[in-house]
Amino acid sequence: MRTAMVNHKTAKRSRHSTMAEQLTALLAYRNRPEGDPAPTQTNWSATPANDNSPDDIADLRAERLREITPSIDAIMRSVAMGDIERNDRGQIVRIGSLRFSDGTQTERAYAIGPDGKIVRYDARMSTGAMMDTREKAKVEAGGGDNPQEAIESDRYFSAMFGVKLSARVSAGRNKRTGKSYTPDEAQAMLDVAWANTDPAKVTYTRFPVGLPRAGARIADSFLGMRKTGGGSGGSMAWSDISTALVERETWAATVAYLSERDVAVLDAAMEAGSMADVGCAAGQTRQYADKRSGGSRALKAANDNLASAIKLTA
Repeated sequence: MRTAMVNHKTAKRSRHSTMAEQLTALLAYRNRPEGDPAPTQTNWSATPANDNSPDDIADLRAERLREITPSIDAIMRSVAMGDIERNDRGQIVRIGSLRFSDGTQTERAYAIGPDGKIVRYDARMSTGAMMDTREKAKVEAGGGDNPQEAIESDRYFSAMFGVKLSARVSAGRNKRTGKSYTPDEAQAMLDVAWANTDPAKVTYTRFPVGLPRAGARIADSFLGMRKTGGGSGGSMAWSDISTALVERETWAATVAYLSERDVAVLDAAMEAGSMADVGCAAGQTRQYADKRSGGSRALKAANDNLASAIKLTA
């Protein structure tokens, strides 16, 4: 005779899972829409509104500014120089700083391979093609900063600190070349320079007080003085308020179908520590609610009545 082995932990977990599936209406009672509607912490409407027709936006594209190197002005400056170089076959290979292909040069290019991935390869430049040209998308047209706003912002900080507004000089792209020195080597060179310097003949230049101009705006150096959007201000959209009011009225009609006993059981279930507490809220004795599963049956009955009321008012 074989004895069936039962995993009590699995059986207990299964019973709890089944009860959770049966008490789905209790979750709606916990999240009931009562009281004043709380504004959503966002500046977007919580009500979905997407009236874009696919036929209307199928052919729409975002206009972008493209940066082409060398620019037209740079090309015309090289042409105006009149410095033309030809190879032994008479082909023009250079005009000023512009270089041209004689049909044998290659440049790095990209293509979509058979598997759909981007593959790099060396593309042969046709005869007469300009070398070292680049093209890339810069920004969307109309999406850049307003230059007048940047000027007004810089003037504000200049007047506030009482300093003269100097012109901004963009940093060059050319980096220093040559040997690099360690801090000890640099300090030794500085000591030698000071030893060979006569302080009486040194001229000191004092620069006027100014503001940092490394960024595009002076305000970029004073982030604590800038106002940014928090997304929590303003009132709720009328559509969100209307939706909240309708949900509250619907819930009030749903609760009206419940008896006082069901409401007491559901309220007790929100804070009860055991099924015995739920049974006591239904008027049962603690022993009956705990030992006879009276609390569990009362909660299931109230849950079923709530589910039926929700269907009636939906």
